[in-house]
Amino acid sequence: MAIRIVCGLGNPDAEYARTRHNAGFATIDAVAARRGARYWKSEAGAQVAIIKVADKNGETREVLLAKPMSYMNTSGGPLSKLARAHRVRPAE
Repeated sequence: MAIRIVCGLGNPDAEYARTRHNAGFATIDAVAARRGARYWKSEAGAQVAIIKVADKNGETREVLLAKPMSYMNTSGGPLSKLARAHRVRPAE
């Protein structure tokens, strides 16, 4: 099954900006930069961007990058809202 959402966890407060608590946000930012994602929008309590990836068979598909704007221990709420909105199953 193909991955459709990649979520990086972090904490939204400025005090966590360059700490280990935001390693997930930094990873998502690096993937977005590498894939040329320049447009971020707020959706379901998260910052999201779409990137294009090629499958093993060479077909291109979209993957949603997500940074929940809640603390790590409450990030399941925004992530589940995104999954429902985009009809993404847990395995994806």
